[in-house]
Amino acid sequence: MLAPQPADACIQRLELTFQVIERERMQCVPILNASLQVKAIGFKRWQEYRLGILLTPWFMNVVLLPELQDWQVGSKQLIALPSGEYEFIVGHEIELGFYLSCSLFSPVLEFENQAAAEATAEIALLHLLKQQAVPEPAKAETRKALNPESLTRRALLQGRFLRS
Repeated sequence: MLAPQPADACIQRLELTFQVIERERMQCVPILNASLQVKAIGFKRWQEYRLGILLTPWFMNVVLLPELQDWQVGSKQLIALPSGEYEFIVGHEIELGFYLSCSLFSPVLEFENQAAAEATAEIALLHLLKQQAVPEPAKAETRKALNPESLTRRALLQGRFLRS
């Protein structure tokens, strides 16, 4: 486990780790988009994590960097963000420590250039952190009162209680 790091150092380490992965492990992999480079986008503190999007020439993922954790690599964690619940996969790199990732695009061949990919990442991040709108309760005059005595099983199954 790594000790907590300042935000800038943590994000720099994330980018450096994936730049090394690109150079050392991803050469000759046909899914690389040569127009893209590794970049951490929009990282900020969110609960006990640093949350942002990691763009690489082979994927765009939402990434959560935990303070201190000890998880099983490859396991899945369900994380509730303001916009809903998402399944993240636990990853680990020696230089980085544990991280959680949720794929947005993989591969990223549809992006023409770095600017388009970064703009997409920023928009995705805004939507992930946006609270979902909760539907307004139905107005009293439009609500249909249910009369338990007249509600038969057949009426329930046929949805008659919903009709005016």
